[in-house]
Amino acid sequence: MSARVCEYCNRNPAMYVCRGCGRTVCGSCFNPHVWKCQDCSKSVPMTLSRDLTEDLRVGWPMGFTVFLAAFIMIFVGMMLMMLASVFSGGGSGGLVIFIGPFPIAVGSGPQSSLMVTIAFALAIVGMVLFFLFTRRRPL
Repeated sequence: MSARVCEYCNRNPAMYVCRGCGRTVCGSCFNPHVWKCQDCSKSVPMTLSRDLTEDLRVGWPMGFTVFLAAFIMIFVGMMLMMLASVFSGGGSGGLVIFIGPFPIAVGSGPQSSLMVTIAFALAIVGMVLFFLFTRRRPL
């Protein structure tokens, strides 16, 4: 039994069958992206690839925008709580900082446990929203 020879170049052993014309072709005469031989793949229109720099010029991804907005709101809220505590002469405050997956909680005053709990809840909601908006969507 003899090996089949490429019907396009008549030199190399054939390994593929063209989806367009049915010829058996070798690896050098075959386009695996469209599963066609060189002649048939010429008729396939080229798809335009997206340019990364074009995506960067459009704007930030939605997940990063939400994360940044949440971070700014939490930071402004903490500053307002600190200023209110300083000017009123007392008060309660709580702060949660995430360094990687490790939370660091700080609180002061009689209501500090409530403030730390609220800060934890807001931080978890922010992380969940971040992961929801940054996950890959199927095309």
